[in-house]
Parts: sequence; C-alpha cells; structure tokens
Amino acid sequence: MPKKYLNFLNIILLLISFFFMFFSFTLFDASAGSLGIDSSGFSPSSISDLRSPFVAEPSSLSPISHLRSSDSLKVKKKAGVRKRSRRDPDELAGFKDETAVNAAKIVTPKEMAEVWDAVAGPGNYTARGTEAYFYRDGASWTIVGANAPIINPTVLPKKWPVKGTGFAIEVLDEPVYYRQVLPFRVKLEGVRKTEEIYLAAAPDSFVPASFVIRSGDADLERLMVEASSLRLTARRASSPASSPEGFQAGFLPVGASSPEGGEGGKGDAAVPAEDIDVRLVKCWYQAGIGLSDTRHKTLMPELLLHDNDLVRVDYERQVNLLKNLDRIQDADTLKPFSLPKRRNQQVWLTIHVREGTRPGFYEGTILVSNHQQKKELKLTLEVLPLTLPDPMLFYGLYYTGRLADQGKAVISAERKSAEQMRADFADLAEHGIADVVFWPGPGGGLDSEPLQRMLELRKGAGLGANRPLLSLDTKNTTNPTDTRNTTDTTDTSSHSPSPISQHLPVRRSLGEVGSPITHDPMDPTNPTNAFEFFARGFLSDLLDNSSPADLWVINDPINDDLIADLAEAHNLKKKVYLSASPPAGREEAELYRNNYGFKLFYAGADGVLAFAYQGGGGGDCWNDFRPGASRPQVMAYPAVNRPIPTLQWEGWREGVNDVRYLTLLYNKGMREVELKGLISAFNDPDNLREIIINKILAQPKSGDGR
Repeated sequence: MPKKYLNFLNIILLLISFFFMFFSFTLFDASAGSLGIDSSGFSPSSISDLRSPFVAEPSSLSPISHLRSSDSLKVKKKAGVRKRSRRDPDELAGFKDETAVNAAKIVTPKEMAEVWDAVAGPGNYTARGTEAYFYRDGASWTIVGANAPIINPTVLPKKWPVKGTGFAIEVLDEPVYYRQVLPFRVKLEGVRKTEEIYLAAAPDSFVPASFVIRSGDADLERLMVEASSLRLTARRASSPASSPEGFQAGFLPVGASSPEGGEGGKGDAAVPAEDIDVRLVKCWYQAGIGLSDTRHKTLMPELLLHDNDLVRVDYERQVNLLKNLDRIQDADTLKPFSLPKRRNQQVWLTIHVREGTRPGFYEGTILVSNHQQKKELKLTLEVLPLTLPDPMLFYGLYYTGRLADQGKAVISAERKSAEQMRADFADLAEHGIADVVFWPGPGGGLDSEPLQRMLELRKGAGLGANRPLLSLDTKNTTNPTDTRNTTDTTDTSSHSPSPISQHLPVRRSLGEVGSPITHDPMDPTNPTNAFEFFARGFLSDLLDNSSPADLWVINDPINDDLIADLAEAHNLKKKVYLSASPPAGREEAELYRNNYGFKLFYAGADGVLAFAYQGGGGGDCWNDFRPGASRPQVMAYPAVNRPIPTLQWEGWREGVNDVRYLTLLYNKGMREVELKGLISAFNDPDNLREIIINKILAQPKSGDGR
C-alpha cells in the first residue's frame, strides 16, 4: 500500500480514537451527575442503603414512597417534582473503571511513609500502626487515612462563581438536606442568594438554619460569624394572615392592642445570643459510604465544630489531621477561622427556643465579617403559640460507655469519666432520646458499683422515665424464662452475657425495681414486671417463633412487606421498634429525619432502638480507617468536655421534632388514618411540617388533648 494511503489511514484511526475518548468522558459525566457525583473529581454524595423508601419499581410505589430518602434525587423545591436514580448503591464502586482498581489497592508501608513525610516533613513524625503523629504549632497532630487508597484524586475547579477579594453568602432552604456542601463544589443545590433567614418553632425545641460562605479570588483570614439576640417585634394575632413561609398568622406590633383586647406584649422579650449556637460544618475523609464500606475513601460533611482547626484536612493526600487526639476538645463558642480562596464553608446555626418563650416574631442579625469586609443576614424567628408534647413514638439508642477505672476523661466510646457520661446523657436528652440501653462491651457484665453510678447519671439527665429495657438473647426468644442467655446486649455471639440477676439489686436500690418482687422477674409476659424485656431479630422470624416478649426490636428495612408484618404484630398486641433503618452513624442527616420521623409513623412502627450513640472501632471513633474493622457508628464524637455533634445527629433531632408536631395534631383529634393520608400527600418534610402546624393553629383551643 502506498505510504500516502497509510498516513491517511492513520489520521482516520486517530480521529476515531479521539471520538471514542470524548464519548467516554461525556458518558462518565452524565452517569456521575445522576449519582450526585461532582464530575470535577470529588467524592460522591452519600447514598442510602435503601434503593427507594419502600419498593424498587416506580409503577408500584406506595403512597409514602415518594418521601425523600437519601437516594440521589433532583428536587424542585415546593413542587414535588423528583427524579430518582435507580442505580444500586452497591454499583457505586463501578461508576468509573479505575475506581474498582483503586479500591482494591493495598497501600504499602512505604507509600504510607511517603504520605507522612509529605505532611509532617521527612522523618519528623512517630509511626503508630497505620497512624502517625507529629508536633507543630504547639499541638500534637495525628495523621489518619494514609493506609487507604485514593479513589478519586482531588481536582481544583478551573472556574469559580465568586470573583474579587471578598465573599458571597448563600442560604440553604432546608438545612437537613441530601445535597452536600463540599469545599470545592462549584454549583450548590438547594441554596438561594438572600439577606434573610426565616424560621418557625414552638417553645421547648431546637430549630436549625444553615448558610454557605463562598470566598472569591483571595484567601480570607480571621473570619467570624456572630449572632445577636433576637428581640420580640410583633406578636401573633388571632386573625389569619400570611407569614413569610405561609403559616396562618397575623402581625401586631409589640405593645399594640390585640383583637381580643389585651396588649401585644413588652419589648424586653428576647431569645438571647447564648441560645444561638454557631458552628462550622467540617468536611473530612471517611473510609466509605455504607457502615461496612471501608474501601472507598470519601470526603464527607459531618462534624459541627466551634474550632475549625480541631481537624485539618489535606485534600491532595486525602488524610485527616486530628489536633491533640488524646485530649481532644472543642472550644465553647465559635473561634475566628480562615477560608482559602475559591472555597465553600458551610455554617450551621442551632437556635434553642426555651420553654416559656412568648409567642411572636423575633428579629436579630447574623454578622459575617473580617478586617476587610462584613455582611449581615437578618434572622427572623416565629415562636409559635404551641406546647409540643413528647413524641408518641419511642426513641432510644444503645450506649457503649462505661465509667473508666481511674475516673479520668478518656477519648473513647467505651470508657468515660463521670463528667463525660453526664454530658453524653444531657446531649442524648436534648436530641429526643427517651432512654438508653447499656451495652456491656467485650468485658462482659457491668460491676454493680459503676452500674449504680451510671444509672444515677442516666436518671439525672431525665432518661429512662419508663421501665428500663433489657434484651432477650435472640437465640432464645421462645424460652424467655431461661436466664442463662438473657443479656443487655443485642449480639451475644460476640460478647459475654451480662446476667440480669446482677442488675436486679442495683436497680432495686435505685427504686427502679419494685421490692419485694412477688413474681418471676425474668418472665416478660408478666405485665407487672419491673423490666420491659425485648426480643431482637427479623420481624418474620419473631412472628414465626411466636416470641412471648411484648416488645420486639427488629432489623428489617422499611418497605411494603414490613408494613404488613407490623400490622400482624400489632394484632398480637406487640410493640415493635426499628433498629437498622438505618443503624446509627451514617453521615446522612436527611435519611435519619425521614426514616425516623414521618416515615416511621407511616410504616406503623412504635419507635426506634438503634446501635449506637458511639460504637464500633474498638472504642476509637475518630479513625475511620482502622484495619480489619468496620467503620465506627457515631452520632456525636467523644471529647474531653462534651460530645461534638454531627449533621446526622441534627437530622435525627429534626425527625423527632417532626413527630412531636404530628403528636400534637393527633392529640387535637386528627385520626391516625388522616395523619397517614397527610404524610402520603407531601414529599418534603419541611412542607409537611408547615401543613401540620397550620392545621394545629386552625384547631379550636378547646380541642387540646384526648
């Protein structure tokens, strides 16, 4: 063949190669977008274990199935228009050819040392297994994550929406939102450019808000976010009007006469600045997406910090640097922070509306500033004229902590000082937890002296108002009076049993167990028993085995089959709590709000008892990359002074509050079937809560209580 024809053929082949290369990249970008993956090379958004809330095929969806789950959804706010990705979460590892290859890589000791050298300086560190620590800036820094391969290399964006040397602010419409705010994400969803934040809440509750600071072309130093007190500016009138978010309300200036006579209130009412907690959302690297996934290093927004320097993140080498890990503690209030150029920083506000706060409209400001620029957001809080009851559903968590032998503070899920345990229990109560179940841990049973102190601390925080919960071994659910296999754990196959006989004298001395006991204390069928026993397993197994315990704690996911089985269990007069829909510890705030809020009621469950407040990882919650271990399950991270909250923990509290509003509407006379009809008609928890509040406000005052 003549040479000129060969050259022509080579050119044709080269053009074909470029075409297929371009097609491949386009296909990847499209598939990445459908998965919520930032195609600029960053970590994927979180994906739920549930393919859909109830069933897989959209043609047979139950009414509630369009409620949000943490599946990849595209939302048109307030319109109920949603597209659901039907990709199996397990396929996430294959969304790009090299992902599976990278995930299978084993990081060698030499490669770990190269990362440590780059971060701390050559040889300027002490190795400790897969961790290394060094000293800098007057602190000890622990490097974690070097033993996990990089799946998606960090790629800095070439274009950025904020120009100049200042910063912009964008407000999240819904703080508990499935779309993540990552440091380098160019396009943020569910945000709007505004200078006002509007919130509504009843007294004796917490309400969140969130916004994003976006830097421009210059690094920003010593940024600060400060909240003023909120002053009462108007009170609610009895005549209906329209508030900023559509609540049925009327406005009266403070001091004006109300339509019913009487005064509009005095101007000294306020929500103090101390009740507005300002924190920064820290994105850091975690070992995977699901709790058992340790092979897909992922950048996750999770921690809520006052001191942003408590955790540093090396985005190039994808490792976390933990400050003074052996005595880690956060600041009491927000500290000034820096924000590099072309970067996002999410800010989280939690407003505590205390019991007895006067209903009305409160106004104040959020000031964001440094020495060069300042911007102000107007914050309006409507305090509703409602008294929220406790939720009609039960909320509980396993607690793995035990009092440390020396009584000193230890950074562990399993060893606590009395002060740490007291702070944990206060945090649990503030997030709607009614009671905890003590997990004996690998050492077996709890000695009576520390157990007595633990029970006193639990009681002092207001936990455990009802009978204490004790578990029946799932291997022995058909013979509950056999005490040999009766424990406080959910998994006696891997932990030594803690005999209930050991707990009886201690709890009797605290007044939790009636004395004398005239019946077999181990008989869960006796309604006068001082304990409330529960059996744990899959609901179908408990139904098949006819477990005599009145309370069943089940591992089932929420789906249509579960709804039918729950109805059968209720016909047998059983209470049923969910434990694994999901378990505690996933970095998905909206998943907890949805599944343990309105969906929990709709499914027909009676409550939640999940593992755990802090658990797994051998007590080490701060390292997600421990070899041979599942990821720690953490709702709030252990620290010296008080636990450090997370986004998922705030999502949990929002779910509890959703059910509190639902409970109030139920107490005012709305039937269960009507409540479920409401839930099935609205696919947005914020919209649904707004509808519920308006229905409550429309009820006559005489309709309170049942």
